[in-house]
Amino acid sequence: MTLGWKIIAGLLLLAGLIAGEKIWEHRIYQRGWDARDEKAQVDEAQIRDDAEKKHAADAASALKRERDLRANFDAQMTERDQREKQYEDRIAALQADARASRLKLSIATPRSSLPGCLQGTDSTIASGTGGEARADLMPEAAAAAIGIAADSARDVRDYNRIVDLYNAARETCNAVSPPS
Repeated sequence: MTLGWKIIAGLLLLAGLIAGEKIWEHRIYQRGWDARDEKAQVDEAQIRDDAEKKHAADAASALKRERDLRANFDAQMTERDQREKQYEDRIAALQADARASRLKLSIATPRSSLPGCLQGTDSTIASGTGGEARADLMPEAAAAAIGIAADSARDVRDYNRIVDLYNAARETCNAVSPPS
């Protein structure tokens, strides 16, 4: 072999070694990236699992809180409905009494020493227990007065219910912490 062929053979051998080294480096480099990709995928899966668990726990907590609030609200509404039913029963009994007979009311006893006051000689003014004066109302007037009182009491209860619902909603909204 001549010197020219030896140089060519040496260059080819050198080129083969350099190419082999580059292929080997690329292979090792690729394995490193593959390992990093696998680790990143494992980390991403772990983060996703943690987020799903936290979301499930938060959803369960919110559902429990909603159920507790609903049960509390239902208990309050049942109690109010019972009180309102008792109140309506009392109003109905008063109205029945007013229709059956005259309703007697306590009134201030007129004093004769004051000018412009009646002397209390009217037959509709009777002496009540403890010496207080009593006045009889006609059944129609008594029923109207009881109806007015019942309507205004119902309106006050409705207003109070609205205020209570507003306060409960405000407390619930203020108790919820903003997401971080």
